[in-house]
Amino acid sequence: MRHTLARGRLRLLPLLAPALAAAQIRIAPCLVERDSLVVRHPGLELCVQYETLHGLAPWCPAFNRMMAERAVQRSVAAAGKVAMDEPPRGAPEDQVLELRTVSVAWATSELVSVREEVYAFAGGAHGATETHFRLLAWREGELRPSSLKDYLAWTPELEAELQRQLTGQLRLQGASEVSGGAWSGLEAARLADAAPTTLGLLFVVNEYEAGAYCEGAFDVLVPWRVLAPWLPAGGTLERMIRE
Repeated sequence: MRHTLARGRLRLLPLLAPALAAAQIRIAPCLVERDSLVVRHPGLELCVQYETLHGLAPWCPAFNRMMAERAVQRSVAAAGKVAMDEPPRGAPEDQVLELRTVSVAWATSELVSVREEVYAFAGGAHGATETHFRLLAWREGELRPSSLKDYLAWTPELEAELQRQLTGQLRLQGASEVSGGAWSGLEAARLADAAPTTLGLLFVVNEYEAGAYCEGAFDVLVPWRVLAPWLPAGGTLERMIRE
């Protein structure tokens, strides 16, 4: 197994301000560098792209170590799985290709929302992309896994409102399962799979979750004004949104 580490160009976040504003996503001021780890193994080519951050946020060094470690862990695990499965080799349709991109969706001095996109191709007409979010909290000098459920009053009523918002916005975007009556809502575990942003919770409804592959993924933003009844006054999220 061979690892190739490629270092990308630096870019300054102020240059991205218009795009970030359009996406309604907030990021703490910092310098961003894109790294990638490529693993080539018989029957497998895996590329993990991830961001390293350089700024004043106290969690930056810990975040960079975590991203580099996870990139190596992902590459080793994927290569090991292919080696165990012993897929046929030689024909293009037998090749496995995976591209995993990890980036920061939203960050403050205390919270980091990580966006992870995985494109996988294992033969056939096309591959598929899945997007998920992870929330990290900076506490006592450590970045620790966290969840939206730690910051919102997570109740059945909140879950019902999230499903209602998702359904309404997906219908407006023309998701075929919703318009055709086949949509039964996002899986319960996926309701906490969202990124807090300046204006609300950002969801990515992945390919096939609400429509055919050709429809792609759907971005849904649930505004904070809708979620206000479940946003504890003076809590971490409420305070950070108003910073």
